[in-house]
Amino acid sequence: NPQESSVVDDVATHLASFQSSVADMQTAMVAVNADKNDPAAVQALKIAEEKVKTAGDKSSASIKEIIALVKTHNDSLAYRSSTMTAIVGIVAILFGIMVSWWVTRQITRPVKHNLLLAERIANGDLSSDIHPQGDDELGKLTGAMGRMNDKLRTMIGDVRSSVTQVSQAASEIAEGNTDLSSRTEQQAAAVVETAASMEELTATVKNNADNARH
Repeated sequence: NPQESSVVDDVATHLASFQSSVADMQTAMVAVNADKNDPAAVQALKIAEEKVKTAGDKSSASIKEIIALVKTHNDSLAYRSSTMTAIVGIVAILFGIMVSWWVTRQITRPVKHNLLLAERIANGDLSSDIHPQGDDELGKLTGAMGRMNDKLRTMIGDVRSSVTQVSQAASEIAEGNTDLSSRTEQQAAAVVETAASMEELTATVKNNADNARH
């Protein structure tokens, strides 16, 4: 039937367009995750999402059209043919639901996971061991976030160690300064005592000299 062939061709075209649109949306999501403040990336993601919706609507419409044609064609057949048509229709709907669920899960789960990791790192929680969950762009992004998390954790550990060492050195310097100040005060007191003794000795010698003259 030429009409059925045309609808089948439309479905194949729409499904190919849907698959291409999904790939474009995944690429746009990676760009947005890399720089959420990039207006061009955000706009590209919106456009890609709109294309996915449009392609999905067209695919659904074409599938519904096929179901309608099959139903019309089989209305004149026996009960067995009608039953088979219903089964085909249900399978097609279930397949569409499964495909939609699978695509949504493949896109949203890694994005949500990466957003959660980014929020934890931004909040200062570097205790997680982050491992990539796939080899695609989102998986590579997760791996890069894990390496960044490990480097930040090592860097902070080094800084804490350096601060501890500096604090200990400052404490030792303070103790040294206190000891030096104490010794300086003792030496000053000794000098004062020595000067006083010399003054007394000088006075004694002068008195003796005066007495000797008389």
